Amino acid sequence: MTNFAQIVDEIDQQITSVSKLIADKNTEIAEKQSEIAAIQAEIPELQTQLEGLQALKTQTDGLIAAASANTVDINLNISASGAASGSTAVNHNYAA
Repeated sequence: MTNFAQIVDEIDQQITSVSKLIADKNTEIAEKQSEIAAIQAEIPELQTQLEGLQALKTQTDGLIAAASANTVDINLNISASGAASGSTAVNHNYAA
């Protein structure tokens, strides 16, 4: 009978060990679910930031288009007469 008692003790130890592993895995699952919930809670704020950045890009593209339409070219040709002969051309480009 002693051998049977020893076998039952070993089975009980394995039951305890496996039960603890199951409890640990359930705890791990709960922690991961909590982590997932926290990450999901961040998504709406990130979506709002993305929408803001997309709107800013659209506005910036509009400013770039408007700026390129408002280019003013100024060409000055200055001639001087006097002791030194020659002329000087000065070209300026200004973009508003």
